[in-house]
Amino acid sequence: MSGVGAVILAAGLSTRMGRPKPMLVWRGRTLLSRAVDAALAGGFEPVAAVINDSPEPAAELAREFPHVHAVVNPDAARGIGTSIRRGIAALQVVDPNIAASAILLADQPLITGATLSELLLHYRTAGKLVIASDFGGAIGPPLIVSGALFEKLLALPDDRGAAAIWKQNPDWVGHFSCPDAAADVDTQEDFEKLGG
Repeated sequence: MSGVGAVILAAGLSTRMGRPKPMLVWRGRTLLSRAVDAALAGGFEPVAAVINDSPEPAAELAREFPHVHAVVNPDAARGIGTSIRRGIAALQVVDPNIAASAILLADQPLITGATLSELLLHYRTAGKLVIASDFGGAIGPPLIVSGALFEKLLALPDDRGAAAIWKQNPDWVGHFSCPDAAADVDTQEDFEKLGG
């Protein structure tokens, strides 16, 4: 199997943080740069980073990752579904035969390329339409979704994430143990707990 891309969700309004999360600097790199690094090191191609319409993320992507597709989502305030739809659509333009896509969050700084390589290997061998990270009984990103479900992703309501698709079909989902997925940055307190 080839053509497993990645959509990095980095367009949120960061209302609980009070400043743009993708541009927070953690261990010398912005969270956005770290997420792109992880996706590329994990073996995903092509990569689309869905960002909001502020200039800083676009400038950083153009400077550091000219081969990554920056997808501006001016509708981010309407919900995560708008970003997933734009990201998947962008991947399909780049590679109409793309087989699957990871969905990654820019605010999970402990997720590394090595983690994502293991996730991809698990997807290739598990025979499931979805492989989602399992952390403390919850499942979610980082995850990989088969291209067979792209039409459903492209039809997501504005305010619904990808989990809306498989909650009704749990047998579609394989689990990937990933405790580091629990460390996401929503608030300043979360960031400080990670040493930010």
